[in-house]
Amino acid sequence: MAFRIASFPPSPGRDPSEFETHYQALVEQLPVIAFCIDLHRGLGELYVSPKIGNEWMEDAATWYERIHPDDKDRLNAEFAALIPSSQPFESSYRIIARDGSVIWFRCEVRIIRQEDDRSWCMQGVAYIDGAGNERERLEKAMLEISAREQLRIGQELHDGLGQILSGIAFLCKTQQNRLAAKSLPEAIDAAKIVALVNEAIRKTGELARGLVPSVSEAHGLVQALRQRAAAVEDLFQVSCHIECSGPFTIRDRNLAQQLHQIALEAVNNAIKHGKAKHIVIGLGGANGHCALTIDDDGSGLQEVSGSHSGLGLRIMSYRARTIGGSLDVQERSGGGVRVTCRFHSAAHNDSSEAA
Repeated sequence: MAFRIASFPPSPGRDPSEFETHYQALVEQLPVIAFCIDLHRGLGELYVSPKIGNEWMEDAATWYERIHPDDKDRLNAEFAALIPSSQPFESSYRIIARDGSVIWFRCEVRIIRQEDDRSWCMQGVAYIDGAGNERERLEKAMLEISAREQLRIGQELHDGLGQILSGIAFLCKTQQNRLAAKSLPEAIDAAKIVALVNEAIRKTGELARGLVPSVSEAHGLVQALRQRAAAVEDLFQVSCHIECSGPFTIRDRNLAQQLHQIALEAVNNAIKHGKAKHIVIGLGGANGHCALTIDDDGSGLQEVSGSHSGLGLRIMSYRARTIGGSLDVQERSGGGVRVTCRFHSAAHNDSSEAA
């Protein structure tokens, strides 16, 4: 789009072309989007500064496409309400950058009545929303802290409590053998103690494996989900399996880890609150548009969202936002709940992760 100077005349004695050059250079360094739309004719102009274009989007035409799907409908509704009211308004929304990161923008819009009094013009400007981006940064920091603490607890369970219980089990077994060698009846009670301690060791190991991240570059997200599905079937006697649309590998470690945690939370909700007996975890996508789905046949959305004031759903939503994705939770027509996390990823085909 051509750059045009509308006002701000140069100082007396200064070359106008020199002023325009410096003014243009200044404006192009501002992270700003400006637009003007003739509502009567449905025509408009959009200017995206190179500062934004070079870092976050290909060109001006992709600006609207880059608006976060969770914000687009709301923003459209706000624009629609603005026209009859003719009142200026401000709003914040997210842009998904080329690298998948999320940037908060704030826009200021007003309606201008044209001279003929029959047509209207919508003018606005959007710029970086420092408060919104700080909120995103804090949310990411909270998740990172939570992940580190989760890892620490998992390691403590495995290396600390697990080792202590193993020592107790060894001593109890030794005592059982001594009592049995003397044909004493207390040997039966000692055997029961050994069995209980071994069960505690098994449960501790399961808790540790659930807390310590299992997504690695060597095995990837699909393999981690398969392992979790097998554990769910073994622990809870619930049918749980993975459906993947062809070979699917996510190279971004953080993205894979957040998706893994979303899947775990959704599965836990389905079992604990929805009382589901069948769970299907789906993963797939094309051309960078991907989705993780968790379907269950449980009691429905009311039971899941009502538990702990829906804390698990909010955490999943936070995780989805930190990876530039969106979370949708709906009741299935045949009963149960479907959790869908849509995200952007340069997923690669890899025979090592074939479904």
